[in-house]
Amino acid sequence: MSYTKNNYRKIVTALLVIWFVLAVAASAFHVFAGSNSFLAPAPLGLAAVELLGGELRRGLRERRLRRAQGRGGQAQAAGASPGDVIHLGRDIVKQSVALVLEFVSEHRVATIVGIRELHGSSPAMRQALQRLMDEFAADMAEDVQTVLHLPGLDAATLLEISRQVIRQMSFFSMDYLEHPEQREQIREQAERFIVRLFAGELAMQASGQQAGAGARRSA
Repeated sequence: MSYTKNNYRKIVTALLVIWFVLAVAASAFHVFAGSNSFLAPAPLGLAAVELLGGELRRGLRERRLRRAQGRGGQAQAAGASPGDVIHLGRDIVKQSVALVLEFVSEHRVATIVGIRELHGSSPAMRQALQRLMDEFAADMAEDVQTVLHLPGLDAATLLEISRQVIRQMSFFSMDYLEHPEQREQIREQAERFIVRLFAGELAMQASGQQAGAGARRSA
């Protein structure tokens, strides 16, 4: 039997999912059994988190940047209209949400176990998963700044919003897996949530600037 590159990738990914689940189970047993247990599962679980998380991180960044380049370059280029920025932003959100939900569908067990272990019994696993979520947020903030260059949103604000998005996406992902009959609605809800977060922050920034300008005029 001949295997294509895609076949090998699927096999390796499946093994990583099994590896991750077994590592988490071993970690839970290790905590339950105490420090004298013969199991030392942390390296297995941490490596699986890094490999699976790295695969999704790369996919998201490639898709966001490729989408921007496919529309003739970055939206912050001179002459880009607000409408162009909004349209590109919505398109990138749509593509990113689709990729995340596609990924969790392909890695259902690892997703459920991973989200559960954010509050699980292993401190090392909790730290690794939280670090991964922070890396997702940092990637997102950097890409938004690079591609869209939204006016009035500094790096700290973008990172805060991105962290909120990443955390909420874990809940959308669980809903997506548990309610397959509602997947289209859940996907649209996730897209609207992200767009509204950014739109709301932009509106607050604009309102603050207008209030400041008004105060200066009346002074």
